[in-house]
Amino acid sequence: MKYGELEFYSTPIKTTQVCENVLEYFNLSEKIAISRSFRKEEFEYDDKSHSIILGSNYSELYAVGDELEIYYLFTELNVKVVGILE
Repeated sequence: MKYGELEFYSTPIKTTQVCENVLEYFNLSEKIAISRSFRKEEFEYDDKSHSIILGSNYSELYAVGDELEIYYLFTELNVKVVGILE
């Protein structure tokens, strides 16, 4: 994709935000196929970096440990993939 003179790779990703309660209610921690779930401290807002867990449909595009620059709700965020769901 090109924006002005900048060229970059863009992937539309379906997203949702979850809190600890949602993670527990749906037993999402038990549905991690690769690596791990969120750590308690990752639920606290940090404007420098965010951890993400991807669905299995994205496992061929991204890997655990990948660091990405994304735009979410018109805000640029740096994220790191920490897990991939079944």
